[in-house]
Amino acid sequence: MERTMEERAIALAVKAHTGQTRKDGSSYILHPLRVMHAFARVVGHEGQVLRTAAVLHDVCEDCGVSNDSIVAAFGSDVGKVVDRLTRRPGELYADYVVRAAADNSARLIKIADVEDNLYDVDAIPFPSEAKGLRRRYEWTLSVIR
Repeated sequence: MERTMEERAIALAVKAHTGQTRKDGSSYILHPLRVMHAFARVVGHEGQVLRTAAVLHDVCEDCGVSNDSIVAAFGSDVGKVVDRLTRRPGELYADYVVRAAADNSARLIKIADVEDNLYDVDAIPFPSEAKGLRRRYEWTLSVIR
């Protein structure tokens, strides 16, 4: 039986994030899976693109997976969204947020991403780092909502 696009994306994300942990010490892969789950009820092609791009939203930036390989494996619709969600080297965070927000699918995924980050930011063992990240996440949501 052939795997769905979402199943193939999960497999790639699991492989790419193997061994990575979040700042609170938890397994990293749980984060993109939670972001993907935010779109569980969206149907059709839009739902497929949102779920696939959501689970892959950090693989280019954090794992060295090329966007060309995303396009080859999942198509240009997913590749475009993942590209919008990938912060480029040297890119100012504010510029990245505005660029991501310019595409509605990327904007929706970024909102789910930041909301998930906010959910467990206080579990980070360094209060000053958690406070700074909380400010950044709250600012991001104020810009993209």
